[in-house]
Amino acid sequence: LKAPLDWKSMWDLKQDLMLPAELGMIAAKSFIDFALQSPLLVRFRQEGEKVRLLGHTHRKNLKQLFQEYRVPPWLRDNVPLIFCGDYLIGIWGYYQAKAAG
Repeated sequence: LKAPLDWKSMWDLKQDLMLPAELGMIAAKSFIDFALQSPLLVRFRQEGEKVRLLGHTHRKNLKQLFQEYRVPPWLRDNVPLIFCGDYLIGIWGYYQAKAAG
């Protein structure tokens, strides 16, 4: 199964989020700490992305993060990314930030 490159969804955390292409579901309770900052943006990776993890000042190449988290190259395009504004707060199954405050 392959995630559609252009798929994205604004997520208000009022219910679980069904992913496209039978990739499963993300439980709203997993990100409930971010409810006050919702909606969140959920999408899949695109080429050459640089992201700033919540609580960090420097941006990192998403490819480097996938390598650090040992995400196999053939799975990377199917891993949902969860953003709160400009901040990457989740790499589903590998990384999840804690809400500030």
